[in-house]
This record gives sequence, C-alpha cells and structure tokens, in this order.
Amino acid sequence: MNDIEAELDDFLVRYAAALTSFDAEAAASLWGSPGMLLDDHAVGVLDTQEAMVAGLEQSYPLYRRLGLTSVGHELLRLDRLSEAVSSSGCAGSSVTPTANC
Repeated sequence: MNDIEAELDDFLVRYAAALTSFDAEAAASLWGSPGMLLDDHAVGVLDTQEAMVAGLEQSYPLYRRLGLTSVGHELLRLDRLSEAVSSSGCAGSSVTPTANC
C-alpha cells in the first residue's frame, strides 16, 4: 500500500466509524468545504460543514430503522489524475443484524 492508499484507507476507516456511531459532526469534519459526492446515480454539493452535518443527521433515522450496526469499505481502485487529485472506487457495506446491504 502506498502513501495515498494508506491516507485514503485511514479516511474511510474514520468515516465509517463516524457513520457507525451516528456522529455527524465527526463525519462532516473529515470533509472540506464545499463537499461533493458523485456516483452513477447522483451528484451533490454541500457548501458548509453545518449543511453536511444536517444532511448526515437527516439520514440517521432511516439508518436506524434499517438496523444499521456497522459500516465498512473496500478500496477497489485508485487513479492518480494529477499530483493533487485522485479518483477512487470503493465498495461500501452497511451491516444489519440479519443481512449485508
């Protein structure tokens, strides 16, 4: 594992721990502003840490109803786009008492 992979893995471990403990402040503190998420289905930008906290807290009732007990990840790929920018692909897992989501 090289330095950027180790840094990314550390970030994902800390993010998963914050999500698992429903700690929106800790999860949001890991992101810069503005924060952007991009996947095959949606794009979202949150301008402030406060907006990130509110967005995360908004999702927690659903996570609790679904029985979320832990969050994990697997780094599938890492592409260096430049010296300062990397793109990664991760598989996440949310574990409930009866199934993997």
